[in-house]
Amino acid sequence: MGIVANTVDWRSGDNVVLAECEYPGVIYPWLNLVRRGVEVRMTPAPNGQVDMDALVERMDARTRVVSISHVEWTSGYRCDVGRLGRLCRQRGIVLVVDAIQSVGVTPVDVQEMGADVLVAGCYKWMLGIPGTAVMYVRRDAMPALLPDRAGQAGVKTSMAARPDLVWKDDAMRYQVGSESTAALLVLESSLVLLLESGVERTHAHITALLDRLIPGLQRLGMTITSSLTPETRSTILSFTTGDAARDETLHKHLLEQNVIVSLRPHGIRVAPHFYNAPEDADALLRAIA
Repeated sequence: MGIVANTVDWRSGDNVVLAECEYPGVIYPWLNLVRRGVEVRMTPAPNGQVDMDALVERMDARTRVVSISHVEWTSGYRCDVGRLGRLCRQRGIVLVVDAIQSVGVTPVDVQEMGADVLVAGCYKWMLGIPGTAVMYVRRDAMPALLPDRAGQAGVKTSMAARPDLVWKDDAMRYQVGSESTAALLVLESSLVLLLESGVERTHAHITALLDRLIPGLQRLGMTITSSLTPETRSTILSFTTGDAARDETLHKHLLEQNVIVSLRPHGIRVAPHFYNAPEDADALLRAIA
């Protein structure tokens, strides 16, 4: 995300639009541009759910970038990125998508999204380890997104021939130096496993696990804070007791019972994967009870 933020030829008075519920790693690269005269426009996102109409309203003639997560990290809200992609393309705005909470378990089509850039860390649903990430850049968008740094991996000329700076023709132009080989070997094994399972099959399996959880959570008096509408639902489910202090106590109790969940601003987040079974969902409900 930091690479992308620094490739745009910013002018003082330009702005970037994003939702206030974004993960810090999505927000800070843009806030770092404020000192260069760039305005960062935050859009309200009650309960971690993006108000798409409000986000569109914040776009104007000086909007250079819209940055959004495909799936929001706290609530699991899945954004209608395709709608944004069409609007951004019409207005010449660069659309940057963070897909760390979807790639690996949710079908992702950059063409259908209309994404100019898509990034995703690999240590989440892709089962990698910290130190690797994927970055897609639409070929037609590359001329307007020149790398802000140069290294041997990103250019196609060599010092032995002529030391001119000629960028590679693909997204490798944004790779400055050596990659993390050990982390990539881990990622390769994980991707083989994920592809054997199949993204669609994995998504259906996780959805079934969450469908098993939802009525049980509601019987236990929990409030579901994630969207359950098919168009905006994801493989993340968040719920709350209705009280932040009780959520924190419950979260601690669940961890003590070896039930691994995350405490987030809008409640407790559950994010099962293909290795989880129905028995795991039942164990979560028993631990809450």
